[in-house]
Amino acid sequence: MSIDEVQALKLLGGNHELLQQLAGIFAEDSIQLVNEFDQAVSGHDALLAGHAIHSLKGITATFCAETEVNLFDLVEQAASRADWSRLEPARVEIKDAVAAIVQEMRERSWLVGV
Repeated sequence: MSIDEVQALKLLGGNHELLQQLAGIFAEDSIQLVNEFDQAVSGHDALLAGHAIHSLKGITATFCAETEVNLFDLVEQAASRADWSRLEPARVEIKDAVAAIVQEMRERSWLVGV
């Protein structure tokens, strides 16, 4: 499990309803951000790739998913250097990481109706 629910709830003042709402936002927004990142890497647009991964890192941090946040941070650094040898394989890593987080949210029943 990637999400640290205890820590995430501490950040949100113990508000479980807010955590579920944010999970729904994550599930929707992360798809768009992954697509933006993928398109940016395809087009060799390091600036856009960096913006997309930075945003994804930020919304992921809400859930205290440290493994994924660290991955996204490394990819953001690669984008700042336009390191295509790192960014190209990151496309799959990013998709897989986001899919795993969304699956975990589903397993926790945070995404009812999403």
